[in-house]
Amino acid sequence: VLTQEDVKGKPPTVFQQPLDTTREAALRALTFVGCEIKKHEAYFVSGRRPNKFGLFVGSGGETVKVFLYPQADNTTHVWVDTDLSFVGIAGQQGWNDQVVKEMTNILNKPP
Repeated sequence: VLTQEDVKGKPPTVFQQPLDTTREAALRALTFVGCEIKKHEAYFVSGRRPNKFGLFVGSGGETVKVFLYPQADNTTHVWVDTDLSFVGIAGQQGWNDQVVKEMTNILNKPP
């Protein structure tokens, strides 16, 4: 059983949506920030951003993971975590906030 602060000691973002709807939003949000989906499971999705190389530093190559945990029929707890690769770490960024923001936009749009 996941606790409230299960992923790297961070509290979840809570979406008042069922698990399936929230997972679909997570997949769309990963694609929105440029990730290629690598894993698509019931409680976990992840994607990887392609590597890009510029004049001084490489960017991209981040793996963005989304952990999903249903709390009730219409409540899903979500944790987003970005892993940076050692090689391009100077040009990489965390995508946690952008993924949560895009999920929020997707889930709050009127049908």
